[in-house]
Amino acid sequence: MKPAPYILRVDDHGLQACQINDAGGLPAAGFAPGDTTGFAAWLARQPKERRYRLVFDLADEHVQVESMPRVRGADRRALLARRFATHFGDSPVTWMQSLGRGTDAPHQEKVVLHGLARPAALAPWLDAIGRRGARLEAAGSATLLLGHFAPRTLRLDGSLLLVAFTRCGMRLSHVEQGTVRFTRLVAGIRPAAEDWLHELERTCSYLLAQPDLCSGGLRTIVLDPSPAAGATPHAGDAAADRGPRHVAAAALLPAGSVPAGDDMGAIEVAQLHWLADMPRALRCHMRERSAGAGAAPLPRIVPYGTAAAVAGALVLAAFRWADAAALDREAGTIEARAASLRSELAGIESARGPLPAAAGDLLAVLGRFEREQTRHLPAPVLFSRLASALDAAPGIELDHLSWQREADAEGATDVKLGLRLDDAGPARLDALVDALERQGGRAFQRDVAEAAAMLTGSAADSPPMHAGLRFRFDVDGPQ
Repeated sequence: MKPAPYILRVDDHGLQACQINDAGGLPAAGFAPGDTTGFAAWLARQPKERRYRLVFDLADEHVQVESMPRVRGADRRALLARRFATHFGDSPVTWMQSLGRGTDAPHQEKVVLHGLARPAALAPWLDAIGRRGARLEAAGSATLLLGHFAPRTLRLDGSLLLVAFTRCGMRLSHVEQGTVRFTRLVAGIRPAAEDWLHELERTCSYLLAQPDLCSGGLRTIVLDPSPAAGATPHAGDAAADRGPRHVAAAALLPAGSVPAGDDMGAIEVAQLHWLADMPRALRCHMRERSAGAGAAPLPRIVPYGTAAAVAGALVLAAFRWADAAALDREAGTIEARAASLRSELAGIESARGPLPAAAGDLLAVLGRFEREQTRHLPAPVLFSRLASALDAAPGIELDHLSWQREADAEGATDVKLGLRLDDAGPARLDALVDALERQGGRAFQRDVAEAAAMLTGSAADSPPMHAGLRFRFDVDGPQ
């Protein structure tokens, strides 16, 4: 049979190492606040196979009731990590419980977050355990243990304000359905002091003013360490609703257990027993720095750097996924266009009839047509040559023009001009012939006819002279 684990109790007065037996808790060693060197030396004297469990009761404990979107998996873990970091920073221990979704907001989930606002009171003890490599099975909050086990032991239900006096002072915890939703520790207050009622009234007024914390009535149960306290209240007692109800703290102890002195009262001994029987749902989550031999705390920049690297990788993956999706859409569009073109080509090929001759013969005929076209003088070139020649021979007016392409092998163009000449007609006609020869004309034939003289009138009134000119233009002349 394995030996019972050592119970380590940490509060604002230091650390106590206890062993559990049938009579209660037996303190084995005690260490003042900050005496981690003595604690490490004590751990070094213990067997390596010894197991430990830790319970803490600190003034820096806080409970936060949050409402957050209902998500699952990695999204939920990331959201909870951000909420814990916001409220508790670098707390070495954290705890969470879901209260389910609200009736007014079905897409929201209510959760209870528990942690330490300042880790300085607990972190050095956990670091000493980690450096020793001791086997820390579980860690739990004394407040969570009280809120879970006390209503069951005293058979209470509803909305409760539990008031517990320990060696650290007065702990006030609002418990509903076995879950702590608010807690505060007022240090240095004893039951015999007169100011504890004032602190109780302040706490009740605060809770009743918070509809999210206390929507109904509030029953106050004072766990009195004095033996003369009243009996255990039941849920049906009418007197339980009239002011604070004092209950003997010894009622929380298992049968046969007794307090071990001023430093180990009834509530402290009960918490040790509860820690030994603590369900897994009440175990606090501990950071990795609290375990492992020689483990040193990581710099605070490391988690943020890791988160930034993960976020950057996710953003890069999102961009790559978007690019891949865009390429897939573009490929689909191209495939659809190619299919449409293939269908159109198939329709053209099916509608096209057979050629009237072989493809080579058709290409030869087309080439012959092109060669024949190049053998004849184009009309724009013909007009350009005639205009240049007429500009070079002033005094000649064009009356009419006709031309035709000869069928001989040379491809010349036969041109006929009808002209009107002034008084210097022959000389003008010679100048025109010279100009046409420069433009590629040849084989000139002239036909000059003088009009009948007027019966009267001077030479200036004489009628114009008409002439005809026939020649050929070669294709190879000036273009």
